[in-house]
Amino acid sequence: MEYLKTTILRYLRRKTKKKRLTIELDETLYNELKRIAKKKRLSMGAVIRLLILDYKEED
Repeated sequence: MEYLKTTILRYLRRKTKKKRLTIELDETLYNELKRIAKKKRLSMGAVIRLLILDYKEED
């Protein structure tokens, strides 16, 4: 989970001015994100937003 979080957030830091993002994930990260989304019964976009909010709280 931590690896997924840092990888996505590292990518997002470079693209923060756009309202819509296209994130290219390798197959392993995509499958992990999909697994977490299914487990939490959320969309993959919602999981990414939760990771961003969690990251901002840690700063």
